[in-house]
Amino acid sequence: MFIIFYSVICYMNKILKVSSFFMLVSGQGIFAQQTNAESLSNFENGLVEKYYQKSCSGRSECDQYNEKISSEIENKIKNDSSSFAYSFAKLTEKNMLDIHYSPDRKIKFYTMDVSAGGTMREPYSLIQVKPSNGLASQELAQVGFIDKIAQVKIKNQDVYLVTSLFVNSTCSRGYRIHSFVLNNGKFVAQPIFETKTQKLDSIGVENDCQEWERSAEDFIRISKDLKNIDILVVNASGKLTNNYLRYQKTPQGYRYSGVVK
Repeated sequence: MFIIFYSVICYMNKILKVSSFFMLVSGQGIFAQQTNAESLSNFENGLVEKYYQKSCSGRSECDQYNEKISSEIENKIKNDSSSFAYSFAKLTEKNMLDIHYSPDRKIKFYTMDVSAGGTMREPYSLIQVKPSNGLASQELAQVGFIDKIAQVKIKNQDVYLVTSLFVNSTCSRGYRIHSFVLNNGKFVAQPIFETKTQKLDSIGVENDCQEWERSAEDFIRISKDLKNIDILVVNASGKLTNNYLRYQKTPQGYRYSGVVK
């Protein structure tokens, strides 16, 4: 009887020790998450306090902190993996940072304005990729100010379609859609757009001050079912038309199929 009772006591002690261990580990994990969140919040508040300008008198004054803001954000996200899940709501609210996620939430896109005066705007984009073995950061030099991210299956592979805007001057704009895939944790361009003569990893249109305040969706249309991508036609004199070049989805990518309204 005593032996049985002693065995039960030993067994209960083991359970308590194991439970205590898991409670300790869980507590440490929660504490680490809270600490990271507080650290990112403090970082964000610090950037706003140092660099946010409610008003400015000219382009040079408005742009004076752009490089510093970009540099500090880049350094932070490259060294703090918890930033992937953090919204940076204060920075986005004050237009100091723009954030998009891919539809599958595997990729986070950060876009900043690093212009240093003048009417031409210079975007700088970074991405965070969430591979199986951790988190990787990468510069995304090809794109402009990101407007939207779409995702489509091509040859049983996820292809990410990034539509972005290039601001060449006060009223001169460029609109472009790029195609990318994840390859061994790297975000790489993938040529899926097939014209009559070649395959491209991006297609777009330039607009030289014609109805330049129109939305990017008026220049690059993507159907909801992702079967068609239409690019607005601009004639030789630079005037916008009502016609679009249609690229239709095929098993291999998007192939030019003709002109549509």
